[in-house]
Amino acid sequence: MSVFRAYFELTRLHKFPLGNILIIWPSVWGLYMAAYNHPITSTSLITQTVMFAVGSTLLHSAACVINDICDRNFDGKVERTKNRPLVTGALPIAGAWILLSVLTSATMFLLTFTNPTAYVTGIFDILHCDF
Repeated sequence: MSVFRAYFELTRLHKFPLGNILIIWPSVWGLYMAAYNHPITSTSLITQTVMFAVGSTLLHSAACVINDICDRNFDGKVERTKNRPLVTGALPIAGAWILLSVLTSATMFLLTFTNPTAYVTGIFDILHCDF
């Protein structure tokens, strides 16, 4: 397995949109419900939808990475998870921690485009979910 493929599998992006849709759907639903009551331009709505989708995907991927880091000693004993990159040794633990930092930082960067309340709530959510 190539290193790129191993990182790709670590983030579960090879299973997209499974998992991601569980995070994206409520966010986009709430955005569109808010837009119904407080109309915004189509461009702004599309931009915000894309940012929600990207942010949700990054956050889901970060959650998958921290899950694999924490469960690496157990995943080898489970048929469904025994071939994950950290279990097989395709990736070092340090690489997973670096990837987690990159994903979390990218998600935090996206939050800088929101209002202060959303930013603080988002930071709490990231730290609560990832750590």
